[in-house]
Amino acid sequence: MDKPNPVANQAFKSILKNLTVGNPNRRDSDRVPWRSSVELHPLDADFNPAGEKLKAFSSDISRKGIGLISPLPVEHEFVKIVVPDAELSLYGRVMHTTNIGDEWPQFLVGIQFLT
Repeated sequence: MDKPNPVANQAFKSILKNLTVGNPNRRDSDRVPWRSSVELHPLDADFNPAGEKLKAFSSDISRKGIGLISPLPVEHEFVKIVVPDAELSLYGRVMHTTNIGDEWPQFLVGIQFLT
């Protein structure tokens, strides 16, 4: 694995810290674009590993969740999200997996962070 990128780590922390509430759309937390490679580790209901990890890219992030673009659907309710560049791990609940691929498989995945 590559060494953690301190600039990416600081940028990630800054994004989460500076997000504000008051978004006029249906979400109660502002989203900002954020592009990074992530790994999804599926978990069972007891938060034990439940399958092979999946690589994806983040599309946006808020204080409450993250949007991802994945080449495969995410079929587990819970996941561990690993951001290798930021040396960060978060846990989340998959809220939706939407097929957005026309010419090849591609899925938009919405994940709510668990606290």
